[in-house]
Amino acid sequence: MDEHTLSVLEFSKIKKQLIEKISTATGELIVENITPKIDLQLIFNAQRETTEMREIISYDGTPPFSRLEDIKD
Repeated sequence: MDEHTLSVLEFSKIKKQLIEKISTATGELIVENITPKIDLQLIFNAQRETTEMREIISYDGTPPFSRLEDIKD
């Protein structure tokens, strides 16, 4: 995706907001390198996963992410 499109989408602002919510260095690296998806199947899968997580959170409440450790190694 070209820089103009990313600018119009304010993609850097979205990434900054995500990074503010992340509690691990690995998560930050993932967000820093993320790009918008254009493959519809990948988009649909991500939306399904997001919906599933929202349903879990609405039923059980937010998981205790503050205790996450970086498990990259």
